[in-house]
Amino acid sequence: MTQADNATALRRSLDPEPITDGQGQAKITAKTPLPKGWASFCSKPDEDYPAHWYATPPWDVYAIKDRLGEEAWQLAHTVSAETWVGLHHEVQRQEEWYRYLTEDQG
Repeated sequence: MTQADNATALRRSLDPEPITDGQGQAKITAKTPLPKGWASFCSKPDEDYPAHWYATPPWDVYAIKDRLGEEAWQLAHTVSAETWVGLHHEVQRQEEWYRYLTEDQG
């Protein structure tokens, strides 16, 4: 992959065109921030692997897994996607699972 290809892949991952998931969700653009508390970063592409976006949650995944066991296995320490929009979808899935697991915890 050439440096120009890497730049093209990164631009595509930051596509400013809003995208919805077809279910009436809010439009996600390159400027849409992740939910409060989430940290994100993008890997540097090379000739073998394109850039990927990564995010970590604001909650202690280890503590939740220790407390809830197998039920919490779907909580991830880090989520990833090839695009910023895809990362938003992965974060949303984790947010929904976290709310499900903790809604009765007070």
